[in-house]
Amino acid sequence: EALSSFKEMLQKKQFGDASDKVVIEQFLEGVEVSVFALTDGEHYQIIGHAKDYKRIGEGDTGLNTGGMDCVSPVPFMDSAFMDKIKTQIIEPTIQGIHLEGLVYKGFVFFGLMNCKGNPYVIEYNCRLGDPETEVILPRLQTDLVSLLAAADNGTLEDVNILYQDASFATVMAVSGGYPGSYQKNFPIQGIDIAKQLPDTLVFQAGTGFQENSIVTSGGRVLTVTCQGKDLQNAVQKAQKALGSIHFEAMYFRKPYVSFNTASIREILPSRNFAFLIDDYTELQEIFRGLNNGQIGSDVLDEMSCNAKLKYETEFSQAILTDKFSKII
Repeated sequence: EALSSFKEMLQKKQFGDASDKVVIEQFLEGVEVSVFALTDGEHYQIIGHAKDYKRIGEGDTGLNTGGMDCVSPVPFMDSAFMDKIKTQIIEPTIQGIHLEGLVYKGFVFFGLMNCKGNPYVIEYNCRLGDPETEVILPRLQTDLVSLLAAADNGTLEDVNILYQDASFATVMAVSGGYPGSYQKNFPIQGIDIAKQLPDTLVFQAGTGFQENSIVTSGGRVLTVTCQGKDLQNAVQKAQKALGSIHFEAMYFRKPYVSFNTASIREILPSRNFAFLIDDYTELQEIFRGLNNGQIGSDVLDEMSCNAKLKYETEFSQAILTDKFSKII
């Protein structure tokens, strides 16, 4: 199929002169994650990592968006995987900037794919992302201004990075119809109420001001970030806060994260089940089979993106949260 497309473009000029050059990239299958570093052009500090969810529909379905939800820290980002990211990707990148004599002081956004337990680069950016910023900066305990000053004055290498001992989740409220066509200028109520809730931040995006009222002016209108003892708690707080905010045709994904077979790759390696689940049927069958010894290690390895997952007795004794406790 790839060769056929290649011939169509190069030999048959499928896209005219634009077909003169064809870029061939490796196909990557896995789970995306973003890592954020601050550099002075020679040294770096990691200031956080996050995973965003771009699909408009519940169950991670539908069209892509600029980002509907985001969490930090990410369950599968253990020390072993992070060490691979540092040695295989971040350090060679920063060294390359220095060796090529480039003068760059600022953020480096590493868009990565966790492919069978190994990190691959999808993209670089010289900025922080949205909605990733809305979770990584609240989680970052070290003062951001002091970090920027250190990157400027050459002391970045000596800075200690500290994180909040908590989980953060952000949920985006969008205009009805987004990412397609949508209407604007609907009054927004409840922002002040949401802002008064504990551990809650409200970030406005596609908003405007008309006749002494805040109104919608874009597709991604606002996002609510909440801090919790775990991801489930943070998600619940964010949804509660969004329940205080209203505008016509307002939409946000609920539940926050829905898992299908592919996304089991994320939760099995970390054994972190603290999520709200939409459709339990498929996941229940997986754990029933796991508990009864009916799922072989090869299947589990495939579902977990080969993240060194073994079929061991401990999984049948896994401590599951409310919804899963009845499965076994």
